[in-house]
Amino acid sequence: MPKFILLLLIAMTYCNAIDVHANSPVIIWTYYSSPPFSIDNSKRIGLTYDFVDLLNKLAPEHLHFLTHFIPRKRLDVLLKNSNDGIVIWVNPAWFNDKQQQKYLWTSPLMQDTNEVISLLKRGVLYKGKESLRGLQLGGVLGHVYDGLEESIQQGAIKRFDVASFHQSLIVLIAGRVDFTIVPNNAVRYLAVDMGVSHLICHSPKPHSRYSRHMLVQSGQAAAYQFLENIIKTLPSNKQWQAILDKYHLTNNPLQPCNPYQ
Repeated sequence: MPKFILLLLIAMTYCNAIDVHANSPVIIWTYYSSPPFSIDNSKRIGLTYDFVDLLNKLAPEHLHFLTHFIPRKRLDVLLKNSNDGIVIWVNPAWFNDKQQQKYLWTSPLMQDTNEVISLLKRGVLYKGKESLRGLQLGGVLGHVYDGLEESIQQGAIKRFDVASFHQSLIVLIAGRVDFTIVPNNAVRYLAVDMGVSHLICHSPKPHSRYSRHMLVQSGQAAAYQFLENIIKTLPSNKQWQAILDKYHLTNNPLQPCNPYQ
């Protein structure tokens, strides 16, 4: 084969490889399987999927995002073995990166809190672990409750575990537990969806506060720049505000627990 033909074939193969890579979707991983982030992962319904759809509407032609649900343990393995992953709705502290040196981190997508939720008729006012002594927590399997684990192990706080935040509210309303701890965005959605806003209240002091970001590995630096630019504009983006409203995140249906009960 003449040398110039061989070089031409190599060049064409290289160009095709570039085109294939350029047209490959950028995967955004999520390990959330509960509302509002996921209503149904198999049907791709939930806040995560609506947000990624919005990203694709705003992205340039060469950039396309695709959401993949993946369990947290498997995600940790993938992050160790790859350099082009993106994870949504997460915080640096949850990935041992408080100094933000291992990964690229976007500006916050939202602020969130873990709310101490109880029945309105016998509200629990959280003021630290001592204020929960003798009470029963409706926990979620696998969840670690910072600052409370020692009291739980010692039996000062009892714990009854269920499979989801949805179920933790069910056992609370049934009177089987005294309180539960649920992310603010989740309880706002569930309270409306379950029709229980009038039955529950939140302690004025939350269990914890944190921000939610996108974790981006260095292999996706170009995608990071786009994501960061878009996230900074979200507060004024009407489409984003409509998505938040769809999941009951633009108003608070919950009442604060009465400190004078």
